[in-house]
Amino acid sequence: MQVVFHNFYGKKPIHILPLFDIHLGALACNEEALRRSLDRIYSGPRVYTIGGGDYAEYITKSDKRFDIGSLAPWMVTKESLSDPARAQTERIIEYFKPISKKFLGLISGNHEGSIYKYHERDVLGEVCRGIGRPELAMGYEGWLVLNFYETERSVTPDHVITIRLHHGFGGGKGEGAPMIAMQTMMFTNAADLTLMGHIHRRAVANPAVVERLDTNGNLVHDIRKGAYCGTFLATRIVGPSTYSAISGYTPTMAVGSPLITINPWASQPESKVEICS
Repeated sequence: MQVVFHNFYGKKPIHILPLFDIHLGALACNEEALRRSLDRIYSGPRVYTIGGGDYAEYITKSDKRFDIGSLAPWMVTKESLSDPARAQTERIIEYFKPISKKFLGLISGNHEGSIYKYHERDVLGEVCRGIGRPELAMGYEGWLVLNFYETERSVTPDHVITIRLHHGFGGGKGEGAPMIAMQTMMFTNAADLTLMGHIHRRAVANPAVVERLDTNGNLVHDIRKGAYCGTFLATRIVGPSTYSAISGYTPTMAVGSPLITINPWASQPESKVEICS
């Protein structure tokens, strides 16, 4: 786990469009939707992004899940099939390079974890080095600390927003288990915002309200928010059966990510972090 700090100046809010569970290299990956999100990040003023893991399939030919029929057309070449991980990493880097300065951090997912465990290949590190941001490789989980200053002359931050990142775990196929997992993260991590993925759903959790006393003995309510950040992988497509369909995952209602607005200067605590799914 790593902690990454960022400084922002001025009272304008920032926006975050996370990129979780892209699964590049799969036939079911919606690269058109990915390009739209990347364009939005690139062209938007004060729009940033977070890499949430499972950037590509990273399923090697020796893996029991490997199915040449479920690969994207650009993967079905002699060169790509000679080293699928290299082909997918190079394409991810090609997509990410134009927005490299917009990344706040990048974590790995279970697909990056598997190829690291069984093939000793650090594809997250390759991606981060490829886009010129090696310092943003955070592992499977991490923290972002966003310091907000009114002006560049300010010495100490006027506001601090913390974000807890975790690729995700478990989940099951029902609606309840993922939200229990999210609530557990929100109540056991004192973060303003928790972002998770892995379950290929875009969903916003009910805010967690935590009571505490300030130094003067006044009652204060801290509001913690959380979201699952969606996917760019369709569960089912017309053509070969996908791994998701074979595993019985529920259909993905919409690809893409939630838009998060952070405005620490907001007058109401509940408005400091807003999530639009």
